Amino acid sequence: MSNDGKKHLTPAEAIRAKCRECVGGELGEITHCTARTPVKPCDPSGCFLWPYRSGSGCDRSREAKPPSRLRVIAAECRSCMGGNRAFVKDCESHHCPLWLFRRGRNPHRAGIGGVSSRSKAVEARSDAATDFPPTEATLPPKRPLTCLLTPEM
Repeated sequence: MSNDGKKHLTPAEAIRAKCRECVGGELGEITHCTARTPVKPCDPSGCFLWPYRSGSGCDRSREAKPPSRLRVIAAECRSCMGGNRAFVKDCESHHCPLWLFRRGRNPHRAGIGGVSSRSKAVEARSDAATDFPPTEATLPPKRPLTCLLTPEM
């Protein structure tokens, strides 16, 4: 629940709401939607949301493994904004059910979950950076120099 008492939409609920809005509120029309997967980024007769239009599960009749809900929302928003990511970021259509998820992230899950492998790698690099310049303790042990040439007699 948000501060104003409204329930937050999940990505699945937002897609269902957008599909309902697109067909004029007729739930039966969502099931029989004839939209197709877009051929190019700004394809007017295509819909990235189509596999998830039912609101639960995913229709795999067109693709064996469609992208995640958040990715299709981000793709649909980019298509709506002419393919321009900056316009998606600055979108002012706050009434759109997809608006919260327009950048491919779920703001309601911020801070939830474990540490990503990317942040572990960044942390490891920053730890390594603190060891510069190398000290006696961080350098490998010194080996004695040996002469490979035998002296001539």
